[in-house]
Amino acid sequence: MAAWKGEFLTSDKSKTYGGDSVTAFGASYAAGIDFRRAFTFSVFLEGGSPLAKPIKVNNLFYNGWTWNSTAGEHAVFPYRLGMALSL
Repeated sequence: MAAWKGEFLTSDKSKTYGGDSVTAFGASYAAGIDFRRAFTFSVFLEGGSPLAKPIKVNNLFYNGWTWNSTAGEHAVFPYRLGMALSL
């Protein structure tokens, strides 16, 4: 499960031009390699991301204009590479 929230702000962040939030469910996966000595160093790749959809942003840029996205947006980046060090 992942939560997605989008807001469109002015450059000084004093005004919002609409926004939306969606909770999404979906599968993700991870694979990695651990190198163990006196510490553990891990390298891993994660993939998959729930799609937040449909997205509907009311009053975007001016009152009365609505942006709809039926394709959706990824709640997090769909592919991630990571490293971890454990002592």
